[in-house]
Order: sequence, then structure tokens, then C-alpha cells
Amino acid sequence: MRILGIDPGLRVTGFGVVGREGQRLDYVASGCIRTREGGELPERLRTILDGLAEVIATHRPEQVAIEKVFVNVNPQSTLLLGQARGAAVCAAVLADLPVAEYTALQVKQAVVGKGNAHKEQVQEMVKRLLKLSGHPSADAADALACAICHAHGGLGMGALPTRASGCATEARVIGRIAGTLAEKSPPHVVVVAHGVGYEIDVPMSTFYHLPRTGEAVELLTHLVVREDAHLLFGFLSAGERSAFRQLIKVSGVGPKVALAVLSGLSVDDLAAAVAAEDAARLTRVPGIGKKTAERLVLELRDKLPSTVPAAKVRRPARPGRPQCAAVAWL
Repeated sequence: MRILGIDPGLRVTGFGVVGREGQRLDYVASGCIRTREGGELPERLRTILDGLAEVIATHRPEQVAIEKVFVNVNPQSTLLLGQARGAAVCAAVLADLPVAEYTALQVKQAVVGKGNAHKEQVQEMVKRLLKLSGHPSADAADALACAICHAHGGLGMGALPTRASGCATEARVIGRIAGTLAEKSPPHVVVVAHGVGYEIDVPMSTFYHLPRTGEAVELLTHLVVREDAHLLFGFLSAGERSAFRQLIKVSGVGPKVALAVLSGLSVDDLAAAVAAEDAARLTRVPGIGKKTAERLVLELRDKLPSTVPAAKVRRPARPGRPQCAAVAWL
């Protein structure tokens, strides 16, 4: 699968194409589309649209990831940037490609590991992750980082409803991470995939069955997006993740409390307590009071899996050396 990342801008629009095959990411192309400074707005937007159309026709990506635009101090600049971004989205839609959008915070967290990273840090991590011989330009690096973020997270944290292959795309989140178990400190673990260490919270039922540090692991994950953070929760079974997703839908039950429930009760035991309307059993879990337990019994009835399928732990494929081909439109 090939992914086109776009860092939109009216003056300079960066683009980067990344190929993903299994666990391996390969650099394909990157560069910048520059518009004529001082030119009329329609002309500059046409330059962006035509330039990205040429990139798409040349490298044939299957998905597009684009950085979100936020309001800044200058409303006029924000409006112009939004129009440039609109031209970029149109280029993808005209090619029938699905589009996902990511904030700068999400991109930096996925590539560097912290949302306040500087551009130089993004350039360095892009160079390392894609095994490049040199640093790409700042705009191209941001676009490549957006593509890498999308490659790590599927159709991402905010897919736009565009048409692809005759059907609407579905917004998804990071659903699975495979890599090396680097750290274990209950309930937190760190899994390294493609050179990025993901901090993941897991229930104790999963923690007790993890391999030793340094070994391969694969976790089913659920991403919780907040204004101040993006939190990953991991599970070794689909049943645990399904139960977690049902739990956090209940009023008064957040991700941490849901994790505590799954640490104190197996999915089968939780389902049995709900079926028997045994609220007292649920109150033994830290953080669950009588009223919350009663809501759990009421709202989880017939919504929990009765069995817990075991997840397989497998070793990810070893990454190979990418073949780089630099292309730039100036």
C-alpha cells in the first residue's frame, strides 16, 4: 500500500509518498509544490491542484493523509491556508482516493513521541524511520511524517467521508500494534514498532500473559483521543477489547475504571455478574460504587462476549532496506 502525505500551504505544499508492506515502511518520493508569490489566488490554487494530481498520477498512492489546519492569530492567513488545504483534498477526491486528516500534535506524537517536537526533530526521525541518506526539507518531512502517522494508524483518527472504489470509507483508529516489548511496568508497557515506542496501558489479565522484554508481541489496541492527550490501551484478546469498548460507553466509567474492571474480573466473570444482576460483585472493583455497578448491570446486558478468544503473539517481519527515489516539483 502506498500513502501520500500532504502538508498544505499556499506558498509551499509539501508532499511525501511512503510504501507500506507488512511491518516495513519504504520511502518512495517527496518534495514541494511552490506557487508563484504575488500571483492571483485562483492561479495558486490551480498550481497546488495540478501539482498534486501529477504526484498522484506518477506514484499512484492508494490513500491520502493530510494535516489539519487550525485557526491562528491572523484570520486572513488561516483562510488562505484553508483554501490551499481544500485544493489538496480536491486533488485526492478527484482521484477517488480516501482521505484521512491528522493534527500536528497527532503526527508529532506518532513520529517523534511528543506533541511539542520541533521541525528539526521531525526531520531527524523521518530520516531514521525511512533510512534516508539525508534530511528532507522541512515541508517534505512534515508530509512524510503525516504519511508515517497514517501508516501506523490505519485510516486514522479522523478519516474524511470521501468516495473510494464506489463506497464510503469508514473512520478507524489504531487497532493493532506489533513490535518488540521494550518495557513492562504494570499497568504500562512500551512496544517499539518501526523505531517508535508506543506507551500502552493494559489490564492485568493481559499483563500476566505478556512475553519477556525484548521479545515480539502483538496487541489489539483502542485509542482514546482527548484534548490534552492520545491514550492507547492494549489487549491480548478480542473479547477483552470488546468488553473495554462496552464499558467506556457506560456513564461514569472512563478508560482507567474500565481497565480496573478487566484487571479484577475476566470477561466471562464480568458477563456472568451482569447476567445474574450481581451488582455487589462489581462493587468489589476499585472505583466502582453501587450506582455505577447498577448502571453496568443495566447497560451491559446482552452486550458482552461470553468467551475470550486467545490472541496469537507473533514476531513481526524484519524490515528491509528501502529503495529511495527522490522526486520534487518546484
